[in-house]
Parts: sequence; C-alpha cells; structure tokens
Amino acid sequence: MIIFDTASLLYVAQFLDSHKVHLSGNVYYDDGKAKRLVIDVDRIYEDFDVSGMFQRVLLGYRLIFSDAELKLSIHDSTIEFYEKKTTSFTEQELEDDLAAWIQAGVNDYMF
Repeated sequence: MIIFDTASLLYVAQFLDSHKVHLSGNVYYDDGKAKRLVIDVDRIYEDFDVSGMFQRVLLGYRLIFSDAELKLSIHDSTIEFYEKKTTSFTEQELEDDLAAWIQAGVNDYMF
C-alpha cells in the first residue's frame, strides 16, 4: 500500500506513469481530510504546430480518484482539485430560484 500527500505528488505521479503500475486499490492520496483511492494516472499534453512541425509538450498529470480528480501542472506548479459531487435541490428551492429569476427580469432576455 502506498499513501502519498501533496509534497510528493509530482514524484508519485511520474513514478506511476512511467512504470505503468497496476493500480489495484493499493495507492491512496491523502489530502489532509480524506484518503482517496487512485484509479488512474493520465498525462496532460499541449499539442501545437510550429512551422509545419507538430510538437507535443507535457504540461502535467491528471490523477483520477474514485470520488474526485486532481490536475497537476508541471510548468507553474499548480494543483486543481475537483470533487465529483452532485448538488441536490428540493422542489421548493427550484421554484424559489425560478421565481427570483422572473422577478429580476431574466426572462426578458431569453429567446
């Protein structure tokens, strides 16, 4: 079992990507609140054309968890974390939002 945190995120992402480790429920990311199971590691590329020559540059890595996704940028050392949460609304909340939009006059601009 491997548990890693943000301090070692880049090294672990490179290791998992380069060694094609079979992720079978043994690798976890600890974000300080919860330990998240790593399902897959993908590379993030930018493809562009320079004077007729195709070039591909590695920008970072994307770690896919069972309940979230993390994007790690190598260039500017930033991390973007996205939780896969769905927000549920009650019927009354939806009706209140609709009434507020109509009262604000949003429906005048919808065509």
